[in-house]
Amino acid sequence: MYMLGKRARALLFLYALAFAIISTAPFFVSAETMEERRLRLERELAVIEQDIVEKRGVLSEKQAERTSLERDMAIRLPYRNWTKKWSALKRLSHSLSVARAR
Repeated sequence: MYMLGKRARALLFLYALAFAIISTAPFFVSAETMEERRLRLERELAVIEQDIVEKRGVLSEKQAERTSLERDMAIRLPYRNWTKKWSALKRLSHSLSVARAR
């Protein structure tokens, strides 16, 4: 008859113990009930809805800011073009006055 050594018996015992723990672990896990799951999902939904409300507020602020900036740009761009034209006219009149002085 084949006799196992101490080390082999210890390893066999550890493997058997690990197998027993792993194979019986699913039986000890407590699953949430449908009611618990529904309550958890409702809480998550409430948090998400609150985030949506906050984000909508931020979105409306940003849209108002964008409209204001677009309005400012519509006012400033013609002014910038006018100032560029004015400075070009000043340079032209200066060059004409210099040419007349000669």
